[in-house]
Amino acid sequence: MIVDGPRESGEGLMNGCNRCENLPPDLPEAGLLYVAPPTAYTRGRLRRLFWESGLPFGDPAGDVLAVEVVSEGLRGLSSLLSDGLSEMELRGCKAVLIEKNATFGLGMLSRMQDLATLTATVSGGWLLDMMREDRLTVHF
Repeated sequence: MIVDGPRESGEGLMNGCNRCENLPPDLPEAGLLYVAPPTAYTRGRLRRLFWESGLPFGDPAGDVLAVEVVSEGLRGLSSLLSDGLSEMELRGCKAVLIEKNATFGLGMLSRMQDLATLTATVSGGWLLDMMREDRLTVHF
């Protein structure tokens, strides 16, 4: 067990979170989406969705599904998942999208998120683009 000791630089629990203060990184347009559904029922629904849509997929690690995301296919896949699964199923499935030709490793675990967050990020990409380009002005 690793224990984090007291901080000397005055960093405390009340300081800002680096993850909250920055925009999320861009999602890759092509790669593999690994999905870990919580139940066999949801895994079956995902398999059926992928099969009916013609997306290439497999199950590389038992209960984990991997679906190929082709260039410009992330929006379509996001819509498919949003339309085909309930909100509770989307929140229960953990997923990570990795770049094409990258191998899945332990470092990817910190990038995992639920499918509801992933689909919201994809559908809100226009807003993230506006924020990255400083096209928003805040007035109080």
